[in-house]
Amino acid sequence: MRFYPVFRNFINKNSNISHIFRDTILKKNSKAFTCEHSFKYVSSIYENQYRKKHLDTFRNAKNVSEIEDLELLETEVLEEEKTASLILFNKSEDDILHMLSKAASIEEVFMIFTDNKTKFNCEHITQTILVLYDLQKIYFKINMQPNASSNFAETVFNSNAFRRIINLIDIKLNKFDTLYLSYTFLYLNKLGFNINNCLMQKIDNFMRFKLEKDFNLHEASNYFKTIFLEDEIKPIYQVVNIIPNVFKSIDDCSNIDDVGYLTDCLNKLHLIVNTDEFERYKKKIKSLLGNGILTSEHTKVLIKIILLINYPHWRVDNSEFISKCILLMEKKIDAFTLDELILLYGVFFKNQEPGDILTAIQRNASKFIRQMEEYGTTDMEKKVKLFSSLIYFSSPLHKVEYRKVMADYIDNSFYFPELFNLRKLLCYVKIKDKNLCNKYWDKVLEAAEKQKINIYIICQNYLNFKTDLEDFRHYEIENYLNKKLIEELRNGNVTILPSNLIDCLCFFLSYGKNKEITENLIYHLGSIYTQISEVDCLKISQHILSSKIRPSLKQDLRGILNRATEHIIAYKSKINATVLFKACVVRNDTDHDFINDLITYIKNTEPLSSKTIENMVYCLMTTNVLVPEIINKVTSYIVNNRRSMLAFNVDKVLFLCFFLGYCPINAESFFPIASDIILRDQERLSGLSFLQSALALCYFNRLPNSFIRQIFNVEFMDKLDIELANCYYKDKYPQRVRQHLMELNRSVCLEYPENNVPWFHQKYTDEIIKKLMLEKSYPKYFTTSVKEYLAQVIDKEEYLTQDVRTPYGYYIDFVVYMNHKQEIVSETSKDITSKIALLLVRPHVFTKFYINLKGKFQMKKRHLEMFGYTVSIINIDEWLNLLYAEERLEFLKNKIWLEEQK
Repeated sequence: MRFYPVFRNFINKNSNISHIFRDTILKKNSKAFTCEHSFKYVSSIYENQYRKKHLDTFRNAKNVSEIEDLELLETEVLEEEKTASLILFNKSEDDILHMLSKAASIEEVFMIFTDNKTKFNCEHITQTILVLYDLQKIYFKINMQPNASSNFAETVFNSNAFRRIINLIDIKLNKFDTLYLSYTFLYLNKLGFNINNCLMQKIDNFMRFKLEKDFNLHEASNYFKTIFLEDEIKPIYQVVNIIPNVFKSIDDCSNIDDVGYLTDCLNKLHLIVNTDEFERYKKKIKSLLGNGILTSEHTKVLIKIILLINYPHWRVDNSEFISKCILLMEKKIDAFTLDELILLYGVFFKNQEPGDILTAIQRNASKFIRQMEEYGTTDMEKKVKLFSSLIYFSSPLHKVEYRKVMADYIDNSFYFPELFNLRKLLCYVKIKDKNLCNKYWDKVLEAAEKQKINIYIICQNYLNFKTDLEDFRHYEIENYLNKKLIEELRNGNVTILPSNLIDCLCFFLSYGKNKEITENLIYHLGSIYTQISEVDCLKISQHILSSKIRPSLKQDLRGILNRATEHIIAYKSKINATVLFKACVVRNDTDHDFINDLITYIKNTEPLSSKTIENMVYCLMTTNVLVPEIINKVTSYIVNNRRSMLAFNVDKVLFLCFFLGYCPINAESFFPIASDIILRDQERLSGLSFLQSALALCYFNRLPNSFIRQIFNVEFMDKLDIELANCYYKDKYPQRVRQHLMELNRSVCLEYPENNVPWFHQKYTDEIIKKLMLEKSYPKYFTTSVKEYLAQVIDKEEYLTQDVRTPYGYYIDFVVYMNHKQEIVSETSKDITSKIALLLVRPHVFTKFYINLKGKFQMKKRHLEMFGYTVSIINIDEWLNLLYAEERLEFLKNKIWLEEQK
């Protein structure tokens, strides 16, 4: 009975499979338990090695978050770095063990066995398997051809000596030390033995029975790493009686080795580890850190720990703890192996913390890439992962060179794992070369036809590619996906899992040629809306507006997503409110009552992380919503975690404060820390980001002189020119950069005159004002109506000045001049003592939820006041709500003769 609460927890974390548990999972397992009476290994040894190497990367690929959040399960990589033959018998004086350890070839290993077969015991057998695995690794390093695995397997598995060794394992099974047997089991599987092989099944049963009766963490670690490698469901049945022992060992864990073994086990059980057990584990790790038992010297164990905690269902709540563990290893990064660095970067990338280690990661990635090129290593998957650590968070100035390297990488990539990573890099550097993009998708299509790749993963990849590079299409891959998805529909596979249905629907919304299929998929989605997750809502929302379905069907789809959102809010104990909010924004559907509920959830989000902050900023920026509590909480997080923050996220928060015109309550500590972080990472920031940060700091009167000197010089302007010449969005990005540079130039001239920065945007502002006069942001009747009533208030229309241009390029709709008696006078009067600037605005200049004038307009108001104006704002909505002439006249009088002037 102990199994059922555990499995219920698994189902809760994977609600997508709950409704098909009985029909599908049992059928799958009945096939999986079939015993194979041969040395059959998948379809080929190469395929098995390929799957073992990459299965973990894609095992949970359908649980993709908004940044393609693939779970990182590659803890076995850490074990593969070891020399297997030294694991158990390094100090043994046994002659046979000593000879096996020195064996330099397969033939030599089998010769030792043949010469000593009468004396060959269980230890000798285990060491033989370990040595063969070492030889396999060496062979793969020097032979990267696609048939390398099958060639090695044929040499080993077809050998009579190897068959006799396998037979000997079967005969001596009951005499094995369980620890040695666990290594034999694990490394036979690494050599290519299918877990369902008859001998492997015998070892499996023997190990399971032993661990149930006499639990040992070391043996359990090997056992779990073997049985969980190829299947996620069946092993849960197998270890149901072992799981309580794993959880019980959390409290008993007191040394570094046991911490590693425990973490291995929990890694494999992560889907069924409940909150209580996880918190016990985390408490134990903190205790070992606090007592000095777990230290910076234990990097391999620390990497295992952060890989475990980095699973999506734990990551956000524990990003600070992950950063603490990473920072503990900061001074050891230079000694990391290539695989350790890749794993560390994977965790860093998903958390975007801690920022202090980014330089060390990129420096060592460059070192390993250089070594791989010098030694002629052709492991493209690792090379691409290292390359990605250089591309992300790097200066836009390097993108030109990166684009050249990408072409070479595409030419030399043939397998989907490296192609998968290349796709993300292509999107990041914004490749405009259609021939190169076509070549990439030709490679993916070729890989899809030759390799076993989940069709939904390819589908999701293409959709994400098209989202980032909107003007590109590859019709061959679209036709291939269309054909394969229709086959999946006919076979009934699409509607079995909601994740399959959603991926399929997203594709047909964008590229479907059969409207009936799309309508049926939407109808089916409506029947399972209670199983739609936050990420699913976002995925579908990204394709609604661009879809070609009829408007009524779009509305039906919005309705389904709204019902799903309401269900999540009502019944889920913890929701990802920022993703739901983002989904509403993306599908242009932010007028529902639950939006206020989502804002409340976001306001109460605890704990924070860089990723949640990124989403919060997006939600507030795109909706003009100001919630002071959210901004204060975010800025406090930055202050308290300054070493963890990257400038990319700090820049967003700084600009958000300016955009919404809100000064956080901890301004005295926040702005200096934000400035330091921006300066630390300034070489990695785009020109636009640096300008935005400087403009925000200038608005809050916190702009350091060092910023001014670094921006207003020839070198920075040259960098901007290079960046703009090579940017992707040439219709938008240069205009945004130029606009921000002008606003910063104006602000520095007015607010930091001591720096003697020249005003060099007069011609640009003249062009803007000329365009503004032609294409005003509010209707002409609004201006005409206000002018008519102003004329009545003033009595003499000639005293009203319209379309005024100020120094530094500001535009004022109307200006009224007054003398010391508060009487309106003409513009040429010598008795002018005050001037009232009347600005006509739309509602978007104010924030929502908490009403406040946005920063850009507050800055304009401040600068006009520096010119001697008293500023009054006339909102078009307020004006239109005034129905009677008397109300409008009184309204304008109050705007001209302000309360403080009366």
